[in-house]
Amino acid sequence: MLCDDVAALHGGEVANRLTEAQRFLLKRDAVAAAVNVSMTKPSSLISGVGLCKAPYRTIWLEWALADQMDASGIPGHSGRAGLLIQSDRSLMAGSADVVLWPKTAIGPELLPSAFRFDYRENFEKRAAATIERAAFSTYSPEDQFAMREISMRHPLSGTLGQRPRAAGAALNQALIAMSSLMLLNSRNSVEIAEPDISRLNRARGKSGKRPFFSYRTVDLSFSKTQKNRAEASGLTAAEKRLHLVRGHFKVRSTGVFWWMPHWRGDLTTGFADKQYEVRS
Repeated sequence: MLCDDVAALHGGEVANRLTEAQRFLLKRDAVAAAVNVSMTKPSSLISGVGLCKAPYRTIWLEWALADQMDASGIPGHSGRAGLLIQSDRSLMAGSADVVLWPKTAIGPELLPSAFRFDYRENFEKRAAATIERAAFSTYSPEDQFAMREISMRHPLSGTLGQRPRAAGAALNQALIAMSSLMLLNSRNSVEIAEPDISRLNRARGKSGKRPFFSYRTVDLSFSKTQKNRAEASGLTAAEKRLHLVRGHFKVRSTGVFWWMPHWRGDLTTGFADKQYEVRS
């Protein structure tokens, strides 16, 4: 895990924060779903902002850069990425430190492109959006408005006393954070498991090495029917996976819903969406 490397390299306050954190590893399909939502429907993200509630005061989210880049259509990257998210008592406002470790880098870097976040309903727009107008050019008017509000809810902040920079990188990770928090709160859309690393840590202890952090994995949960129809679709493995991870959030009077593509009938005539209610 990247968090183990970060704690070993930086130590001190950073290691203490990671020790206190509840740690989550986003698996490939969960990353793809989060990226898909963050790239396609800003209005869906902002309409579901009330679901962006951290499950704990301090959490660590980690994923493979290759999974994020592949889902973004930019293959060829490798390494790890992580967010150390610290919330106030509301669990809906606080700050996040961005950590990246590309395979070409010597070690993990705590970026100055950290951001603050505020997902409360009484949010006050104190800061102007730190983003170029051109970034909104391909969006609909509704999504342009949503992106402006998203950027205002994520003003830049310094990391460990450093001055903030890299607005684009911070906003990109903020979008992933929003999608991931929604997925974490969608108990009927994700599977959360805790690998048993006790045997590994006992062996490390005997060798005088620091034990690895425990963590939980986060993956998409597909129904048996979805899996069976995917297998019968005639698509390649990559095409089946790409179809299954597509989805978006919608807000209705009865709550927030995660809509995931669901095959019905003859695939040559298209597919129908099946809705899943999200419960926090």
